[in-house]
Amino acid sequence: MPHQHKKRCIDPEKFSLDHYLPWSFIAHDQLWNLVPTTPEINSAKSNNLPPSQFLAKFVEAQHTGLLICHEKMAKNAWNQTIENYIEGLNIYTQDDLLDLEKLTNAYSNVVQPLISLATNQGFKLWQIPGVTCSSVITHP
Repeated sequence: MPHQHKKRCIDPEKFSLDHYLPWSFIAHDQLWNLVPTTPEINSAKSNNLPPSQFLAKFVEAQHTGLLICHEKMAKNAWNQTIENYIEGLNIYTQDDLLDLEKLTNAYSNVVQPLISLATNQGFKLWQIPGVTCSSVITHP
């Protein structure tokens, strides 16, 4: 029977931003590739690639963040924030960022080929026994 971890909230006083695709591969700090996590998880993942089953939770966390930003930010700040999402994920409209299904498809279309390319370049898949996606990517 698989080991199940409880979801943990990330302490806002002690967290790390993880590059979903390793910085050493993607070479940027754009928000569409970042996710808050614990420092321990961030260190453990290092420059490894995330397993494919992590993508859905990652996109959900991104979607939640985008919804909050859209609601709370001034229009100019929102427009600046989403520029890299639209460009990096090949999204056509701002509304597509707020639609979970369209956002998921955009991430799949961009991230999966990049993971294949990174694998071909020698990046390894992150494997830690007992760690599940819900224990790595959490949001309130």
